[in-house]
Amino acid sequence: METEEVNAVDLATSVSFKQVEAVAKKWMVKFMAHCLYYYFSNDRRDEFKTTIDVLQAMTDAFDPAVINGLRKPLNVCQFLSRILNGKETDGFFEDESISPLESALLIWQVIRDEQESEDDVVYNEIHNLLAVQAVAVYMEQGKFKHASEVLDRISGKHDLEESFKMKLSLIVSKKDTFHQLILNFSYQRLIEKVKMFVNSIMEKRRPDFLLMAATSTVTSLKQKRLSAQTSEENESCTSSEKENKLKSNNGPPETFQSSTKKGRIEETEHLCHLPNGKERHIQLRPKRRLFTMQQLCKDESTSGSSLCQENKDLKERPLYFQLEKRVIKHNSQIKESKKRRPWKYEEDQHLIAGVKHFGVGHWTKILQHYTFKGRTGVMLKDRWRTLKKNMIVYTDE
Repeated sequence: METEEVNAVDLATSVSFKQVEAVAKKWMVKFMAHCLYYYFSNDRRDEFKTTIDVLQAMTDAFDPAVINGLRKPLNVCQFLSRILNGKETDGFFEDESISPLESALLIWQVIRDEQESEDDVVYNEIHNLLAVQAVAVYMEQGKFKHASEVLDRISGKHDLEESFKMKLSLIVSKKDTFHQLILNFSYQRLIEKVKMFVNSIMEKRRPDFLLMAATSTVTSLKQKRLSAQTSEENESCTSSEKENKLKSNNGPPETFQSSTKKGRIEETEHLCHLPNGKERHIQLRPKRRLFTMQQLCKDESTSGSSLCQENKDLKERPLYFQLEKRVIKHNSQIKESKKRRPWKYEEDQHLIAGVKHFGVGHWTKILQHYTFKGRTGVMLKDRWRTLKKNMIVYTDE
């Protein structure tokens, strides 16, 4: 034991701690990136958001030299965060003037240059999906002026086929939200294609050290639990045999234990022989915890507030993972945003299908047969008038 401690001390003194710290931090970032890949491909958005916040704090605190060696996985993580927030037209990442999907399109071009793959089919398909959805997000909310501005910016920065560009500009000018091109290049299809891309990265890349170490630890713990269960079963068999023998000899056991289903001993009942010849049962309860849950929650809240204050004082880094909301300047806009809830693309589709099936004026039937959360018949009537006014739908009543 003494020799092992001496060897550990010699190893720590012979190697620079700064180098060891840099390697460990790289392992941490790679593991966090792998977790984000897994959460995105399995539709675990809550875990993705929590992990992306942790990764943002790590990259803000780490030395830029450590981050520069991990540009490829970090670019993919930034790309995925923008895809998940693609429907947010009032949010931005590194530039307030562009939407999340426009930012994702810029990062996707960088990823394409870094991958150096000969297969351009996946790249071109996701590129076109991003271009269409960056425009369609504003069209779904009736912001056709913003949609044309986005299309102009995309056409100037990225290479789009001339026929594809002309068709998309024609759709925006006609305000045709339900055009077949937009339906084919939908947001859900974009998510599925990006999932395929992420899964290919997870299959090709070499497993990280932390991932391998954690996997081996979990497997060894499983083996230990299985061996412990088998030993407990053997002990229970032998104890039951002993109890049967004692019962046959009319000799009751002096001690017995009651355990829960999980195998954890809750209470132990013991027979205590008194000097007068009588017996009394004594319950031996488990020891109390050193810290209560209230104390732990207080400690965590105080430490979290100090960490938040430290993160606010840190300077901005070139990596942006978190979505920031645009500040609404006028109070009138705030009141309108509280009163009115924008119509979604799926709601408009349900409304159009309901009018085709039941006819104009049967708003109650349409409301009952299709899913409209928080809508009324009057709202459906007003929305139908808006669709006709904007020439999104055509009908002869």
